Amino acid sequence: MIEQRFVYQMGGNVNDWPTLVLTRSEHTVSANAWLEAIPRGSGTLDVTKGQIKDAARSIYADHAEILNGLGLG
Repeated sequence: MIEQRFVYQMGGNVNDWPTLVLTRSEHTVSANAWLEAIPRGSGTLDVTKGQIKDAARSIYADHAEILNGLGLG
């Protein structure tokens, strides 16, 4: 569950990335957490792959299944 705005840093095809079905509420919580961790604009452009992974570990700290699905568990 890494936002597709990071495709340049993460590489690959977003259609091959792991996904989850979320409720609207769950999506809002996730999207807001990503925006807080890494703002749009220069935040998106300047962030490294390592910083994205660190943000995911923080955002999903209470969700081991998500981290494992991303290979970050």
